[in-house]
Amino acid sequence: KFVLIIKKGFEYMSSSGMESPTYTIITKENVDQYIYMNNTEFSKPEAMKQFDCADFIFFDGDANMLPWAPAARKLGLLFKQCKQTDKCLFAAGFAFYMLIYFCATNYAAFNVVNGGGWGTKLNATHSFPTNNLIAGAAFLDNETGDIYVFNPESRFWVPVANSGLHYTRNVTSTSIGQFVQNVKIYRGKAKIRDITDVYKSQQNESVCYIKKSYCQHWAFTGLTSKFLVSTKNAWDSHPVNVTHIGLVGPNYRTLADSDKGSIIVEHKNTISTLFHVDSKHAETIVIISNFIRHNAMLIQKDGKIGIPLEIAIMKERAAIIDPNWAITETKQLEQMSKRHRIPFKDINT
Repeated sequence: KFVLIIKKGFEYMSSSGMESPTYTIITKENVDQYIYMNNTEFSKPEAMKQFDCADFIFFDGDANMLPWAPAARKLGLLFKQCKQTDKCLFAAGFAFYMLIYFCATNYAAFNVVNGGGWGTKLNATHSFPTNNLIAGAAFLDNETGDIYVFNPESRFWVPVANSGLHYTRNVTSTSIGQFVQNVKIYRGKAKIRDITDVYKSQQNESVCYIKKSYCQHWAFTGLTSKFLVSTKNAWDSHPVNVTHIGLVGPNYRTLADSDKGSIIVEHKNTISTLFHVDSKHAETIVIISNFIRHNAMLIQKDGKIGIPLEIAIMKERAAIIDPNWAITETKQLEQMSKRHRIPFKDINT
């Protein structure tokens, strides 16, 4: 259904005399051919070319697959490539967690060992066995999202990061997690069109409130300021200190929220929704259609969005050696990117 909704969003192109796109469906079984990481099992140069051919990439899937889970590893690597290259990306369901985790930790490779990968409350560290811990082992406090690694010298679990996510069921009015989740949200009376009361009819529905300052954002063209969405998630996001304020801070915006936290986020060329896009909630289809139309017009006008993966890798390596390099060489990278532009052709889902 997700693929059909995406194809429907591109139908306007043929009626406008534009070239119809081609599609490739990526799954966990064939995602390898789009991932490139030097000195790993994903080191085939043709994968880099395959990835660069995509103008759009859409993610959707199980809303409770966590970004650090072994099952999410390959899709997580693909997601990180999208962010490295500023790819035009629509990220729904589990990919919302990936975006939050990327912004909070730069997609650090932690292997959560407690709670079957879902974490536990922090007091479980007292009884958690520390003998024969696997490489990259981490303890996740799922009330606050804090991540700990074990220090063999001090014999303590030491906090190293925050995932940006918390397990909602563990957060109660008497737990420390309430300070993570209980963020006061101002809801203005701005309107896009006439506003009517919206009521949840099912347990797995939430009201999506567009923030007052983003009511005129292109993603919400044709929508009222609040509407119902399907939310089957057990985890929610919360504010964190980002790992790279220069990269994330000026580009990260919460466009809409629910009563529990952020529900639509924009980061550079990415729009991410905690909810799935489905025909039962027509407003969700409007959002993805607006995303497609807005970015397709930009591509037609200015050329391919983002930079080639090879240049992104060069940029990342050079920034490690010289942190100021990313700033001083921006114009050179833009020129290199223009020389690598590929005609509007392939769209991957």
